[in-house]
Amino acid sequence: MKNKDVERRKYARFEIPGAFISYKIRSFLSFKKDPAEAYCPVQNISQGGTKILCRHPLKPGAKMALKIIAPEDNLTLDLKANLVWIFPVQARDFAFLAGIQFEKPCPEITDLQKKYSTDGR
Repeated sequence: MKNKDVERRKYARFEIPGAFISYKIRSFLSFKKDPAEAYCPVQNISQGGTKILCRHPLKPGAKMALKIIAPEDNLTLDLKANLVWIFPVQARDFAFLAGIQFEKPCPEITDLQKKYSTDGR
């Protein structure tokens, strides 16, 4: 029997106040020129991925180019990622909650984690 309380995540999640994401979806051979969405609030983030609010339904497995913007830290990160899951929600102007996995860990996120993590990591 599995224990539902066991943490399976490899990296601890934390919040970055005011952070948001713009993303592009990869079409056949390249990423589309214009962002699919320009402002998706970040709910939480880790070295391995992020959870965001978005307006458009996406298909799990979609390849994405992300631009993560943390205005309070004057930081912009460009990452490649994959959409892992998406659920409908009703949160202000956003209709979906999405889980995104980064293709590789981002060292700059470690610095943000040290600043914003509440568990002391």
